[in-house]
Amino acid sequence: MRQSRTVRVEIEPTCTRGQRGQHYRVWRDGVVLIEDTWNPEFEACRALLAKGIKGKLQAWRRGKQHWDMQLDIERGAGLTVEENEHHGPKIVRWRPHPQTTVLWSAGRTPAADLGLAGG
Repeated sequence: MRQSRTVRVEIEPTCTRGQRGQHYRVWRDGVVLIEDTWNPEFEACRALLAKGIKGKLQAWRRGKQHWDMQLDIERGAGLTVEENEHHGPKIVRWRPHPQTTVLWSAGRTPAADLGLAGG
């Protein structure tokens, strides 16, 4: 098990498409952690936790002098953003998609199998 610490990730806007709108790439130590996501902070927590990394996550945007968000990696891994025609964006408990559950039960790394770089 790795030691608890603060992990800095950089959130890079990539494109806008579909109902999800803005998509992002997430970098850690100069390497892509997640190639494409619309929910970068919480997805980064899940990707880091899948690698056994715990502690605090700091989400930075290029060119800024301070982080945008800081949260506990384990807690953030259990959250997501939900938005639909009935309500605006809100933070809710994350539930894995059935495909994700099958991958986890097969003992495979979700970060690798679901297209997260560096998994």
